[in-house]
Amino acid sequence: VTVTDNETATLTVTSNVATVAENSASGAVTFTVSRNSTDLTQPLTINVVSGTPGRLTVSATAVTIPANASLVTFTGSAVDNNLLDGNASVVVTTSATGFANGTATVTVTDNEAGTLAVTSNISTVAEGAAAGVLTFTVTRTSTDVSQPLIVSLTSALPARLTVPATVTIAANATTATFDGTPVNDDIVNGNVAVSVTASASDFANGTASVTVN
Repeated sequence: VTVTDNETATLTVTSNVATVAENSASGAVTFTVSRNSTDLTQPLTINVVSGTPGRLTVSATAVTIPANASLVTFTGSAVDNNLLDGNASVVVTTSATGFANGTATVTVTDNEAGTLAVTSNISTVAEGAAAGVLTFTVTRTSTDVSQPLIVSLTSALPARLTVPATVTIAANATTATFDGTPVNDDIVNGNVAVSVTASASDFANGTASVTVN
């Protein structure tokens, strides 16, 4: 009678950290790949692939578990690409003949933090001012301006001053302009300072204040 084994030979991969900064030292991530086979008498060559080598590289494309051993380690290095491209989840896959693949995921955090600044052409505007009298300029400071940036805009007091929901800074540009529209509410409610805030993913907010009278 032949007894068939129902345990699938598999590879398991773990990492010493779940997150690594883009500007971390080379080899900051240590991966451990192990085999679950009961027969360890032979060495096992394992292929190693980074799913996103532009964000995380591996120290070798193949590693070998020695005979009579169940595991081997290799390292991963984050790539500091000088781009403002957000965090990335990188999957590292190991494979070997006769074994189910093993994977581990490490998040590479972006270290290029951008900032937004907002300025206005005037500091005070009347309620009945015509459209276009008040304009704002939003400026981005970033090491990478190759992509357009959608900036969300909010007025702290939309009953006194309105702004568009968004404005787009074009690719290879650092600024964009938008209008602020004072609301003529026909109410004697005095002068008021209104803050306008610009925000975007991976950027620190920018704010400007204008007095509506």
